[in-house]
Amino acid sequence: MGCVAMGILYTSIFKSRYYSGKVHESIEAGLIALKLSQVTLAMDAEMWILERLCMALLITRNLETLQECLHPNMYMREEINSSQHVAKMKLYHRLILEAFLEGSIALENPIRIFPIMKKTVSRRHLEIEHPQTRSAGITIWLWYLRKGEFNRAASWQLPEYPDIDVRQERLRDLLRIVQCQLLWLEFKMRTNVFFSQRMESCSQNLRFLFKFMKKKVYDLAPYLLPRYYHMRAYYTLLSYDNFGSKSSTLPGFALLLKAHKYAENQGNFLEQSWISHSRRLWYKPEKIGDPDFWVNHMDDDAIGVEDFDNYNWPDIMFSLKVPERIDEEIKRLRSYVSLPDSISIASSKEGEED
Repeated sequence: MGCVAMGILYTSIFKSRYYSGKVHESIEAGLIALKLSQVTLAMDAEMWILERLCMALLITRNLETLQECLHPNMYMREEINSSQHVAKMKLYHRLILEAFLEGSIALENPIRIFPIMKKTVSRRHLEIEHPQTRSAGITIWLWYLRKGEFNRAASWQLPEYPDIDVRQERLRDLLRIVQCQLLWLEFKMRTNVFFSQRMESCSQNLRFLFKFMKKKVYDLAPYLLPRYYHMRAYYTLLSYDNFGSKSSTLPGFALLLKAHKYAENQGNFLEQSWISHSRRLWYKPEKIGDPDFWVNHMDDDAIGVEDFDNYNWPDIMFSLKVPERIDEEIKRLRSYVSLPDSISIASSKEGEED
């Protein structure tokens, strides 16, 4: 069998396992498919595989292999300023920044990488017809929101539904758009006394997107289920308005358990860690500390010492905060709603009840 046919075969195996949520099992096939695409000079296939393989390595915490795959050599071996060189360099910068935003992996200094990537992105090309540029634009939008620079984020904000054609949007990008809108909504709730018409429009849009995505994620991309339920839990928390009422559960906690259960079943260590952090941040903030994985140095000079002093890294990395008025309500609920010490324990108990 020729290299091209072998490449098609292993790419199909990788794609099938990856999208079905068998992320661990997909990695070996993905690595073989990546090498075959490089040997056969199939650049489009190489970039497609690399983007998804890096995410698989990230969420399973295969960091050394991630560093081997996501290396400057991926574009430096191409002829300088050729179309292949430029396309791969853009992808490299975006994946470096996504690895940092998603998993706090500092393969290079993100403060240095961000302006380089930003220069290559045109705001006129954020339509669905330009998927690579659109993904990079969403990353820039998310970066500014995570840093709390909401004025700068506004210039990169994608239109809310119905301007987003959800039928064509990649589900992973759609979930990142949801995360961006949730961060914007939390900021507005924190800084405004009243719920404005625009905030209500954003909330309605999020409700629609979650409803639209549910069946799509189950059928087409089960590997996204942990993140889907994590974001739904956060939306439930932000939209909680039963003030003064009695409740037997904390808002969003059941969805957070479901997200953690899917993450455990898939071996998604990244989402498990983030969910555990969200649980402490939302329901037991007095026990919160810097997550033990919030910056992983893969190189000694990945992040300069001066950058540690200039940026609030834990906020940038894990910024699903709770507005004060909802935080007060959660404190009231906690006076008569018990909360397990570990979300893993709660998940196991839920499984026993089922």
